[in-house]
Amino acid sequence: MKIDNLYKIDKSEISQESDLSSAAAFLVTVDKSHRIFTGHFPGTPVLPGVCTLQILKDCLLSLTGESLLFSNISQCKFTGMVDPRSDEKLSVNISNHKICDSVLLINATVSVTRSERAILKFKGKCLIL
Repeated sequence: MKIDNLYKIDKSEISQESDLSSAAAFLVTVDKSHRIFTGHFPGTPVLPGVCTLQILKDCLLSLTGESLLFSNISQCKFTGMVDPRSDEKLSVNISNHKICDSVLLINATVSVTRSERAILKFKGKCLIL
């Protein structure tokens, strides 16, 4: 479920490595005035981790054109916070490999564009719905 107007995917660069593998880089802008930040947290806004995962999922949808479901997460490490007042631009880098007709192996990193500071390192599998 995308949270209305919290972020937008501004740009994507996709490279098809083979029939089974591809990679992509996305630029995402977070709306620093979105209402979610009034409660998370007042005076010190932080992008919720679940929203970072949704950004990743929407980038995957844009990359594959398929509806996906995270089915196995072997690594989901949040390595930093996103303060939308200073970190409104995020980079999402994804590589994926199709291991069968209905399963993708995913390796992704989400970073703050300004400082190139990683905020999420993700490895897992997605079911193609």
